[in-house]
Amino acid sequence: MSDCPSHFWQALFARGVPWPEASAHAPLNPDLQRLCAVSDATARNAALPCVRLAFALWHLPEDQAQARLRLALQSAETVLVADFKTGRTQS
Repeated sequence: MSDCPSHFWQALFARGVPWPEASAHAPLNPDLQRLCAVSDATARNAALPCVRLAFALWHLPEDQAQARLRLALQSAETVLVADFKTGRTQS
């Protein structure tokens, strides 16, 4: 995943999120390779100041979404998330 979600509507939603002005240029939906590199460098005190995740988790299986969020939390001092997950109903 690049700096913006691949699907048009996801990109549109991500641009519409009212990000705090100070974080408006923070990485948006960084790919796993970038997060891993930063996470490895974090041990050397090189964390990103902020990472934004916008509509990047809801479409993933739960374990993958949790892993991506965990990696973002390890890679950045602040993680801002705008996402949603529909509830499952039981019959």
